[in-house]
Amino acid sequence: MRIFLLKLGLFGALILGVQCFVPPSKDIPNEIKLLDVFMKNKADIVYFGDSTINWAAKSDVNEESMPGLLQRLLPASRVAKITHSSYQPAVYEAYAQYIVRKGYHPEYVIIPINLRIFSPEWDRQPLWQFEKEKWTLAIKDTFWMRFYRPLAVFKFFDPRISRFDYEQTDVYDGEQLIGKVQDYDNHTYQTMSAVNMGNKLRFRYMYPLSVEHRKIQSLVHTAELLRSAGIKPVFYITPVDWQTMQKFLGTASVDRIAKNVGLINLALQKQNVVPLDLSRSLPTAEFSWPEDGEGPFYPNEHLRLRGRMFVVGNLVAKTALHEK
Repeated sequence: MRIFLLKLGLFGALILGVQCFVPPSKDIPNEIKLLDVFMKNKADIVYFGDSTINWAAKSDVNEESMPGLLQRLLPASRVAKITHSSYQPAVYEAYAQYIVRKGYHPEYVIIPINLRIFSPEWDRQPLWQFEKEKWTLAIKDTFWMRFYRPLAVFKFFDPRISRFDYEQTDVYDGEQLIGKVQDYDNHTYQTMSAVNMGNKLRFRYMYPLSVEHRKIQSLVHTAELLRSAGIKPVFYITPVDWQTMQKFLGTASVDRIAKNVGLINLALQKQNVVPLDLSRSLPTAEFSWPEDGEGPFYPNEHLRLRGRMFVVGNLVAKTALHEK
């Protein structure tokens, strides 16, 4: 038995050693590979974001993404799009660290701030932590990259938050505790009702926010990193369907949006960055959520073509963005 265990250990060590020297390029997320291409071609503007940046309504005659629309408005600049469904500030921070470490200096980096990222639905969702992306960006092109495959084999890149931990996360409406995530993310919401709509909106938008929140700290660190490298950060608050919120939750819901936006502004102003606030800038008609997927339909930040054009137009008109 001892000889067998010794042989098994030696075999395992051999496999691990081979893994250390096998190029991991196929395992690297495509978005990171794409950024490498953009860095090589020296893109002038890097536009990060989640699904709101790419999403188009079924009824849209033009499905172009916001970076694509921005490219049309700034034809002399090269706009790079690095987006993935559910990306969030910790990922943007990791990308910023990578960009600065590699000595890449685009003129602008655009980062949308989706207010739903701070909710327990998004903040604690295990699949939306993007551990693999964050660690890949941290070790790529360093000595530690040779251990990429062994780390993946031993599940080093798996989410640190379990599904159970996520479901047991507290949910607040302002300062009032109203339940756990499992009360708002379950099969009962497959049936639409006024009660379910109100509950989903509370779950997604009525959380209390503080400057100590880890995602706000990621935004602050990202702004600091970019500015220290001579790169201009452009932050904006994505539009929220405030009219639907007001319909189901009353004016207190709009006040909560304003309060949370003000806190984000306060945190980023310490880095001399003032986000463009588009949170309450569009009516319900410009959101595409009523025709997303197969239903039931709950408000999110996906926009119709006119809404996407509105956001991009405001980025050009009301921020430092300009032609080369």
